[in-house]
Amino acid sequence: MGAIGSCLGERVSSKKKNQHFVPRHYLKRFSFDQGSQIHLFNLNSQKYVSEAPLKSQCSSSYFYGEDGRGENILTEIEGIAEDLFGQICKDRDIPKSYGQRLDLMTVLSLMHRRTRRQAELDSDFIEVVAKRMIRMNPTLKNDSISTVLDRVRIRDRAAPSRSVKTSLCYPHLIFDLELRLIIAPAGKAFITSDHPVILLNQAFFQTVKSAAICGLASKGLQIFLPISPEFLVVAFDPCLYRVGSRRRTFYQIERDEDCELINALQILNAEENLYFLDSGEIANIKALSIKFLHERKKVDESAKPVETPAAGSARGYLSQSELTLTFGLGQNEKVDKVTIHWPGKNAGTQVIEGKALAINKTHTIIQPAP
Repeated sequence: MGAIGSCLGERVSSKKKNQHFVPRHYLKRFSFDQGSQIHLFNLNSQKYVSEAPLKSQCSSSYFYGEDGRGENILTEIEGIAEDLFGQICKDRDIPKSYGQRLDLMTVLSLMHRRTRRQAELDSDFIEVVAKRMIRMNPTLKNDSISTVLDRVRIRDRAAPSRSVKTSLCYPHLIFDLELRLIIAPAGKAFITSDHPVILLNQAFFQTVKSAAICGLASKGLQIFLPISPEFLVVAFDPCLYRVGSRRRTFYQIERDEDCELINALQILNAEENLYFLDSGEIANIKALSIKFLHERKKVDESAKPVETPAAGSARGYLSQSELTLTFGLGQNEKVDKVTIHWPGKNAGTQVIEGKALAINKTHTIIQPAP
């Protein structure tokens, strides 16, 4: 058991209004002027801010709630995370302790789920499900309902705190990944962002066109987190990838192009802001942002869950769902019947007898004409 597991049962009573969804201690390694300023590049406006105040970055008033409980838990974990990052930077290697490795995996899971971008995606998913349920409600068969739903937003105010709880419930899903410390080549530096943990799956992204391949339990998962301009932590599936030598837990990048590709991942993953230590990097960052502008738009679109016309399934970042509905029969060897409640203007109920549905087979069912 790591230190994080022990601290979750402790109580802290402080409350903070300005709550950071990317830890301030984390961004400090990318800052200057004794940790008070940081270089910022906004991807939406293409604007560079040379002296952005660190204390106001990646924060919002009562982001995790006014009761302070979520912020208190995060404060405890952030202390452990800072100790881990500090040790890694000092030793230039991944911790050898099993408990510290588990803590590092938990921090990766938490830092991915706690951001504003992730909270918005989770809230988008809730919105899709809520609107689908309203549209399918047989007591609300009114064209005006659909018109109203198209004009309003449904947001989940508890999405940030719920996302944090989720991350702390399922870090064990990535405990089987191996860890490496990646060291930037001389003269180059890693950048970070307001959504710094990157989930990738190079093994399957060309063949499986779905964000589901980046689920925490997915085969071929890779996780990237720059912890300083010089160092980046990567967790990866050892069955499908090799990073450096198996005898070492650190790897020095030799090519500048590899460092730039890793930085490009931050551009694709960020909500809106990039952060970096060296102002001399701004020209290269601008060039990369323009180069990957189209890919960034595609990532944004694929991350958003959408309503599907019949099944009511949703697809989104880290979503494990699919548009095909799968039904388990247990010990039964046949289907008795399937009842479908179709939504929309041609709403109605369709019953299909089981004899027309062979098991262990995919069936395409089309909504009957009015």
